[in-house]
Amino acid sequence: MTVGQQQSLVMFDLDNTLVDRGRFFLEWAETLIRERGLGRDSSMSILRAADADGASPRTRFFEQVREPLGLNGSIEHLIDAYWVDQLARFRCDEDFLATSELRSLPPRS
Repeated sequence: MTVGQQQSLVMFDLDNTLVDRGRFFLEWAETLIRERGLGRDSSMSILRAADADGASPRTRFFEQVREPLGLNGSIEHLIDAYWVDQLARFRCDEDFLATSELRSLPPRS
């Protein structure tokens, strides 16, 4: 899809090369724990186990953590809030972009 002189690009980062998903998950988890006044070590253990390093679908993830952490709201609401937070955190590593050949790709005509 071309918008003006810009082109859109979709990239899938399955190994945390472009985006440090683990860091953003940890930031989210720390915020959740702090805002809800939860015990850090036990809550982080529950969150990390349920996350399975990003392999767990968010529905399953929130099904596993909602009750032990006392999270209110529906699974759908928790997922929506999670993704709003995560999308606000996501950014591509500037060092990667600076050294990447992506910048030199010619535009499609």
